Amino acid sequence: MKRIVLLLTAILTLSVSGALAQRNDYGTVHLVLPDKADNAEGKSYFIDINGKYVAEIRARQYVSVRLNSGYYHIIVSANYMPNGVEINHCTPEVAKKFGARKEYRNMHVQTGETYVIDISAQQNTFSNLAVFEKAVSKKRVVSKGLFDWTKTVAEPASVPLSEPAARPVAVASAAAQPATPAAPVAPQKTTPAPDFKKTADRRSMVDINIPTSTTGNESTYVLIIANEKYEFASEVNYAANDGKIFKEYCIKTLGVPERQIFYYENATFGKMEDGISKMAYCLNNFDGIKAIVYYCGHGIPDEKTGEAYLLPIDGKGTNTRTCYGLNELYRTLADTKAQSVTYFMDACFTGADKSGSMLVAARGVARAPKKEMLDGNTIVFSASSGDETAMTLKEEGHGLFTYYLLKKLQETNGEVTYGELADYIHQNVKKDAFLINEKPQTPVVATSPAVLDSWPSLKLK
Repeated sequence: MKRIVLLLTAILTLSVSGALAQRNDYGTVHLVLPDKADNAEGKSYFIDINGKYVAEIRARQYVSVRLNSGYYHIIVSANYMPNGVEINHCTPEVAKKFGARKEYRNMHVQTGETYVIDISAQQNTFSNLAVFEKAVSKKRVVSKGLFDWTKTVAEPASVPLSEPAARPVAVASAAAQPATPAAPVAPQKTTPAPDFKKTADRRSMVDINIPTSTTGNESTYVLIIANEKYEFASEVNYAANDGKIFKEYCIKTLGVPERQIFYYENATFGKMEDGISKMAYCLNNFDGIKAIVYYCGHGIPDEKTGEAYLLPIDGKGTNTRTCYGLNELYRTLADTKAQSVTYFMDACFTGADKSGSMLVAARGVARAPKKEMLDGNTIVFSASSGDETAMTLKEEGHGLFTYYLLKKLQETNGEVTYGELADYIHQNVKKDAFLINEKPQTPVVATSPAVLDSWPSLKLK
């Protein structure tokens, strides 16, 4: 057993205390996702044990867990599965061979034993420890982490679990797990799992592991408008969460002081006008200022002219006088001293909502809005183009466009160029829109002539 611990220590480059290394009252479980298994590249798998989140792994990664002797309920779920459903079900006997993606219920971990679980669809790819060690030595997999739950644990369960473990409400990122052993969890009796189809039962990984910047960003001002609950139109699912989490990234990751962020959730026409006026004042009266404008909500075109409008929560799609013109927004902020104004628009302006239904009943077909004329130093990241719909990613609780915007900021700690950000969002949104919804959604970037050549090298911080 010491040989196994030493091998894992070398691979994981973790410091394991001498006292811990000498323990022999635990079993070790390796959960492995082989390289390119089941086309797993780019997909995340979440590991839960007895209702507690352990880690997120991807292709060519594994996680090793030390557990006291007892019965455990191990769940593997994937973020690309519809509604985040759990993967298959089985109740295996005590064994060292586990193949395919399953839910491992009533798994009996015994002292001194080592178990290798291949969570891919390839049966028994790592059916025993020798095969697993060989794959590691050849770097067919890379490590994700070692989690030790053997310290100060309660008496383990003496009988198998009879109910599924509860899926946790909030999960933590594997990247955020410390190198030192994590807090222990004992085998335990559990309650039935909540309905995982309700996305509110689980927060997205991008909502939790938000990187923190060590530098401030005093020269940036942010306007966020997140409209979800409308008086005369359908709700925009997850818009409020989109706005809240984007604000968190602006503060923590981009280093923008909170007092320089104008945040409006479920904004009326008056509130939207107030926020835009505040932003314009700052850009006109303070030197060297950059602006970020994020909007999530309904957009609608004028039926006659094709002009695009932002829809306040008290606005009506049949009366554009109750809406805020997109051209007016662009002109107002372009006619300032701003060094640059960057827009992230998670909305479409076709007259359809995010499910594809028409906002105005009389309209039967979505129409492409008229292209806007951009002045100043303006860059616009739009969630969709033409007559496409800006869709949601239900299992993550975000708009599809916003999710990949946040994910790239998370992966890069905000140190990403506009060109890199645009490519990442374009590729992932376009792919997921088709694979999940079987509809096109093509994010685009539009710029004013002044930054036509320089915008790809710009950054948010």
